[in-house]
Amino acid sequence: MASHEFLYEELSKTGIPVFSEESKNHTFDINKLQWIIDPIDGTLNYHRGFQMAAISIALWENGAPILGVVHHLFDDHVFYSYKEYGAWLNHKQISVSTIKEIPEAILVTGFPSGSRYDSGTLNQFIKDVQNYKKLRMLGSAALMLCYVSRGIFDVYSEKDIYIWDVAAGLAIISEAGGMYLKEPGSSIFKFNVIASNSYLIDKLHC
Repeated sequence: MASHEFLYEELSKTGIPVFSEESKNHTFDINKLQWIIDPIDGTLNYHRGFQMAAISIALWENGAPILGVVHHLFDDHVFYSYKEYGAWLNHKQISVSTIKEIPEAILVTGFPSGSRYDSGTLNQFIKDVQNYKKLRMLGSAALMLCYVSRGIFDVYSEKDIYIWDVAAGLAIISEAGGMYLKEPGSSIFKFNVIASNSYLIDKLHC
């Protein structure tokens, strides 16, 4: 993929290892200093012409984000953050919402690649989301996290999501006044993730 090759080549010039969805050598340790990239998050959206896909670039160390960049591929929106310097959309600083109660909150979520669709899984999904005011599923974890960072939505939640899908978005939400919970998923690349504002995060669980 041309996007992967370009990003990998440019970021490798920093001397910091690059971990990508397209990497041939899938060895991964979240505690190492490394770039974590997704050349196109929302690949199916992109190929079908649904305008919800992004390039996602993050720098992580010791299991936590240092910086994140998410470039919406269908408009001029670039979300970015750097540790202790805030989160930004183009040149405007952004912040999470101030919604305090789950019944007033809008949830963004999805079913990552490889998800199960058996009745037990779907029934549990219904139980998890039925207390929210509204539900949205956009097909790009990176952008959904950015929209929570911007205060458009209030909670992001996905189970067994790949780290490259969320690494940059978690960096951005952390600097937008938000918080996240992250638990190991079914492989070293996957995690159960919830992100929201400080009012709601204590009421949520992965």
